[in-house]
Formats: sequence, structure tokens, C-alpha cells
Amino acid sequence: MSADLAAFGLAEEEPQAPEAFQVLPENWPAFELFMACQQDWNYTPMGMVLGLDKAALLATMQMYQIPPEDQKERLNQIMLIVRGALEVLRKD
Repeated sequence: MSADLAAFGLAEEEPQAPEAFQVLPENWPAFELFMACQQDWNYTPMGMVLGLDKAALLATMQMYQIPPEDQKERLNQIMLIVRGALEVLRKD
């Protein structure tokens, strides 16, 4: 692959390890749910990230058998995570 990249004047970069971060125990269920939905983003036709697909999120909550009385709180937690993710994704 290095030769292919060199043909275009590019160099192979070493993958960087992601930054480590802590998740508080009370936020762990929401984090797990967010990670389960990590490929369920909505995009504009131009490729800009709009947000997480809420229908997919609700379906995932059902699949994970999250009790109905906990779903509203979990949804609010996920929306906070999404807000932070969107800030990072839209930085450029």
C-alpha cells in the first residue's frame, strides 16, 4: 500500500490511538446505547451531519429492552451526547 500512496505523492500515516476518556457510572447505560447507535446518523445530501436518527435510537432502546419509564431520561442523555458529538463533527 505504501507504494500506491507514494505514486500519488502521499505517505502512509501511523494510526493514532483515540484519546481516553472517563464515563461516570451513572452515564454508562446512555453511553452504551449511544455506541449501539453509532452508525445511525442522518446526513444532508451534501454530507453534513444533522443528528442521530431518533427512530433508530428508539428501535435500539426496544431491542435493549429499556423499560418505558426509563426511555425519556435515556433519550435526554443521548441528546446531550449527540450535541457534544455534533460540536466535534462540525468543527471544520
